[in-house]
Amino acid sequence: MARLATSRRPATTNTSGHPALTALYKLGGQGDPKTVESIYEQWAASYDSDILADTHGYVGPQTAVRTLVRAGLARSSHILDAGCGTGLVGVHLARAGYTAVDGIDLSPAMLKEAMKTGAYEALSIVDLTRAIPVPDAAYDGLTCVGTLTHGHVGPRVLSEFVRVVKPNGLIVATVLDDIWEDDGFETEAQQLVKEHKVEILSTDVEPYRPGAGVNAVTLVMRCC
Repeated sequence: MARLATSRRPATTNTSGHPALTALYKLGGQGDPKTVESIYEQWAASYDSDILADTHGYVGPQTAVRTLVRAGLARSSHILDAGCGTGLVGVHLARAGYTAVDGIDLSPAMLKEAMKTGAYEALSIVDLTRAIPVPDAAYDGLTCVGTLTHGHVGPRVLSEFVRVVKPNGLIVATVLDDIWEDDGFETEAQQLVKEHKVEILSTDVEPYRPGAGVNAVTLVMRCC
C-alpha cells in the first residue's frame, strides 16, 4: 500500500521539556513510523500520567468527545478511534454512552494499555501513514486525537478517514494549531469539500495541552 507522505519541518511547540514528546516533535512533519513506534513503545507505561499532569493538562480527548456528542452522533454508532494510543478517547466515549468502538494505533505497547480500559470492541495495529485496512463506509463516526501533530501523520490521512466513514457520518479530529495551515491540513480539508466528499461543520481553535499553552484545531466534518 502506498505511503501517505508529507513534508518535514522542525517544531517549536512547547513540550514542557518532556523527552519523548520532544523527540517526537523534532521529527517534524510526518515522522518515520519505525522511529515513532520505538518512542511510544518506551513511553506507553507512563504516557497517561505524564500527559495528564499539570505541566501538560491534556484535554484533547474530552474536547473531541464533547464535540462528537454536540454534533449529534447517535450513541448506537460504530466508531473508529484512529491513533487511539492508550485509550484516553475510548474512556471518554464510554462515559458518554458510546460502546461500539474500535481502536487502531501504530504502537503495540500503547494498544496494550488501551486494552486495559475495556472501552474498545477491537484493537488493531495500523500505520496511519498507509491506507487503513478496513472497507469503505465501515463506520458511523471517527475520532482522531493526538495524532495529527508534529512527527506523526500528514494531512492526506484525512481522505482515508472520509473513505472509511459512511455518508452522513461524523469525523472529529484534533490538529495542532501551528501545523493546521503550515503542514497542509486546512488545504486537504478544503479539497475534500471541493470534491463534495465532506461538509466542514467547524474548525474551532481550543485548548489542547493548556498546561503548556498549546492549542489545537478541532476539525469536525460530516461525510457526504
